[in-house]
Amino acid sequence: MPRPNFSKQAAPPQSAPASDPQYAWPPGWSFARFRTATREDLAALPADELARMRAGLRHVLGEDGVGRLAQHLFQEQQQQQQQQQQRQSRRKVEGSSSSSSPSPSSSPLRDLIAPNWLKHWSRRRKGQAWGFVGFVAAGEARRAELEEEVRRIVDVRFDGAGSELPECRDARTKFEIRWVEDDGAIAADADALRERYAKLRPDLPSGLAQELFLCATPEAVDSVLTPDTADRPAALPKWWRADAPFLVAVAADSDPGLEEGHEERGWFRPVFKVAAETLVEELWWLLDSGIMPLRRITRYTRGYGELGRQAESDSDDLDEIWWTMSPSPERLKKRRRIREGLLTAC
Repeated sequence: MPRPNFSKQAAPPQSAPASDPQYAWPPGWSFARFRTATREDLAALPADELARMRAGLRHVLGEDGVGRLAQHLFQEQQQQQQQQQQRQSRRKVEGSSSSSSPSPSSSPLRDLIAPNWLKHWSRRRKGQAWGFVGFVAAGEARRAELEEEVRRIVDVRFDGAGSELPECRDARTKFEIRWVEDDGAIAADADALRERYAKLRPDLPSGLAQELFLCATPEAVDSVLTPDTADRPAALPKWWRADAPFLVAVAADSDPGLEEGHEERGWFRPVFKVAAETLVEELWWLLDSGIMPLRRITRYTRGYGELGRQAESDSDDLDEIWWTMSPSPERLKKRRRIREGLLTAC
């Protein structure tokens, strides 16, 4: 699927490159048809074609590009509405009523534009508090700064794709990291924190009672408050940055729930780093939707044996910080080199 060109001087591309069939437009579709599609048009598409078109847009444009596309389409709708009202005013037709163009939230393209986390929140948690519980050491001198900076990072993501949708503004006000003070175990004992979380969890809103909780370990606090300028999250972040600000995620249950010897036991990371800027758009909805167990979410991330101590691993194909379920560019390069080596050997 080619990148749509929003410039008036260039016509939008009409077909996908033959070399990228995974993201091709559905048969008979183009950007021009997508731009004017009705709900009936989208509903008539087979589910796999609709999913491929959605994936293609996100693959080509990225989340922020999809947000810009949504804004562009909304501006087009507003212009069409103004032109229609001007025509009706000139005609001075008595009793006529001006029909309004759809708002972003009612547009037939809304389900393709809205990011996954927002679609999930609107379906299951709309109007409810959502987010995570976070433990912070009692007496942490920088606690206020930490909470403020983590919130700033989160708000950057709310300003991204889907921010023009009314439900995004509502979701933004409902999101929280519910910080809980700990008396000292936060830097040493994950099981002690699990016990505390188990006591808190039954009384939490369902959108906060996730299968893991967050910890502001001393290392994590340093990463949030003293990042290099190049690593400070911005509106257009570069993912998989080695020194990105992070919090430590701890599974509520240290048992992956599989028998000894099962392949997926080795994927489970009961303690791992998570990039702070992915809490909203990646980690939360994967956990809350229950579409996959935690062991699959953490499969490609390097874990920690205990809080603050990195686990030993015989694999160099693991990400230091969890960003998303998608493979990192470095991991893709390694896979490509392996495939090329095998082909050369043959």
